Amino acid sequence: MSPPGSPSVLAEHPEYLSPEYTPEELPHRERDVENLSFYFENRLLRGVTPPHILITGPSGSGKTATVKHVLAKHRVPGFVAYTVATGSGVKVLRSCASEVGVRLPVRGLSLDEAWERFDSEVGGSLLVVVLDELDKMLAAEPEAPLLYFLTRRPKTWVIGLSNNYSALSLVKDERVLSSFNPWRMVFDPYTVDQVRDILQHRVILAGAQVKDEAVSMCAAVSVSTAGGDVRYALNLLSSAVQLAEKAGDHVVGERHVETAKEEVERGYILRSLTALQPPHKLLLLKGVYEQRISSPSQLYEYANTQARRLGLSVYTYKRLSEFLNNLHVEGWVKITRRGATGRRGVLWEVLPTEEDIDLVKATIDKLLTQL
Repeated sequence: MSPPGSPSVLAEHPEYLSPEYTPEELPHRERDVENLSFYFENRLLRGVTPPHILITGPSGSGKTATVKHVLAKHRVPGFVAYTVATGSGVKVLRSCASEVGVRLPVRGLSLDEAWERFDSEVGGSLLVVVLDELDKMLAAEPEAPLLYFLTRRPKTWVIGLSNNYSALSLVKDERVLSSFNPWRMVFDPYTVDQVRDILQHRVILAGAQVKDEAVSMCAAVSVSTAGGDVRYALNLLSSAVQLAEKAGDHVVGERHVETAKEEVERGYILRSLTALQPPHKLLLLKGVYEQRISSPSQLYEYANTQARRLGLSVYTYKRLSEFLNNLHVEGWVKITRRGATGRRGVLWEVLPTEEDIDLVKATIDKLLTQL
C-alpha cells in the first residue's frame, strides 16, 4: 500500500483505457461488425469487389473502431490503406501510398501525376481504401478528384467515414456521386447504459480500480456533454485514473471524475471545433460567439465577408443555412423563434450554447489562422 500522497498504480494496463485502443470485442456494435464482415467474407475474400460504403454517425459512436476491428479480423488479399482524409486529394493520396509502401515525392507532383504513379505501383492488385473523416477532404476539394480516381479503378473498395450525415452533399461533381454511390451505414449515438457497459468492459481489460459510481458518472457526463461520445468518456475515465494515481489514492471515485471534467472538456472543445468542415461553420460560430450576431441573415453576410477575406469560396444563404442547422443539431448554437412581424414572417434568433465562450472564441481564432 502506497504512503499517503505518494503516487499509486490503479490500472495494470492503462493503454486499454485509451480511445486509440481497439479491443477484440466491441460491446453494442456487434450487429455493425457483422454487417461489415459480410462484405469481407461473402464478397471480398471470394474475389468480388463489394459496393463502396459510407459510414456516418456522431463523433465517438464507434465508426473507426468498428472498421479497424473488422480489418484486423480478415486477411485482405491485396493492399489496405487507412488514412484520415484531411486536406487536398494529393495529400490524402500521399498518405494512402505510404500505407501500402508506395513512395511518392513530398512535393512537385499534381494529383494526376501522383495517381498515375500510385496506380502503376499497385498494379492490378486489390485495393481497400478507408477514408476516415471523408468530409474534410470533400470540403477542401468539392470536385473530389481523388474519390473519382479511386472509385473508377477496378478492384478497389472505398470505405468512407464521416461525422457529417450529409457528407455527400459537399460533392459538386455528379460523376463522383455516380461512381461512388455508396451503401450507407448509420451509427446511432450510444445511450448512457451502453457507454457504461463499454467503460466497464475497458476497466476490466485494464485491471483498473474504479468505483462503479465513477464509471456511471463518466457515462452520464459523456451523454449530457458530448452526446454519448465514447472517446470523451474514455478520456474522462483515463484522466480520472491518472489524477487518483498522482494523489496516491487507492481507488478512482466520483471526485476524481469531477476534477478531470474541466481538463477533458477543454480538449473535447478543441477536437470538436477542429473537426468542423467546411471552415465556414467556424466563421458562423465566430459571428455568434465573438460578434454576438443573432440574426441568421446577418450571420450569413458576416460569414461570406470573412470567407472572402480568407480567400475561401462564398456560399449561398441556403447552403449557409444548412451549415447553421448542422451547428444547431451538434449543440454549438441554439436557434429559437423570436416571433413574427407581418410580411417578414418568422424571426429567428441564434444564440451560443457553450458556457466557456472565451475558450470557444480563442480556439476558433487559432483554427482560422491555420487555414
